[in-house]
Amino acid sequence: MNKRSRVFIYFAAAALLMTAAFFQACGVKADPSPPQVIRLKSISDLEVKLAGNRMLLNWSVSEEPAPMTRFRIFRSELETDGTDCPDCPRKYVLLAQLEAADASLRKDEGGKLVYGDAGIRPGCLYSYFIVGCSRSGLCSGESNRAEAIYPPGPVSE
Repeated sequence: MNKRSRVFIYFAAAALLMTAAFFQACGVKADPSPPQVIRLKSISDLEVKLAGNRMLLNWSVSEEPAPMTRFRIFRSELETDGTDCPDCPRKYVLLAQLEAADASLRKDEGGKLVYGDAGIRPGCLYSYFIVGCSRSGLCSGESNRAEAIYPPGPVSE
């Protein structure tokens, strides 16, 4: 191959690469990014106390950026007699999924929501957290954890 043929091949290759680069640069440069996801503010004041033979949970609800209309309540149960490992990771299970207008939810005099968990056993430590969601499906992160013990003996109101 003579010098003239090699120069022609180099120029043809360079022209081909420049053409490919030009057409590659047209149009969308990257995958579209989704709009910024808005998360609801997490519930931060969850409290729980034993009242008779049930645990009463109460919390306040944020209306920003959207009102919470659905609540998922999670519970962990730990035996207090020493058969369960208190330092082991806790297993939380979905206890209830409730709409804000559900009959099992009520508002106290301070405007906080109240839920009663009657499915408890004496001699157990109960821990709870809540995730709130809006009507459109936006959900908050997990709330603070709140816990209380149902002692093995009789309980007074």
